[in-house]
Amino acid sequence: MYIAIDDGPTTKDIAEEDKEIYEWVNVDNVYNKLSYGNLKDFWIKIKNPIKNIFKNNGSLSPDILRDLEIE
Repeated sequence: MYIAIDDGPTTKDIAEEDKEIYEWVNVDNVYNKLSYGNLKDFWIKIKNPIKNIFKNNGSLSPDILRDLEIE
């Protein structure tokens, strides 16, 4: 699981074996996509700070980092 903020297409050449298969999921649907209880518990913990990152157009404030326990 990772959070990505799309900043547009890349101009880099990426080897086929290095490309990832991913699925874009709306933040409100993440919980239902997760298979394991520990990931669901983790998502519950970080959901609100992640939503705050989106509200701030991808900017990370000290408060958000503290909420994510990344200081």
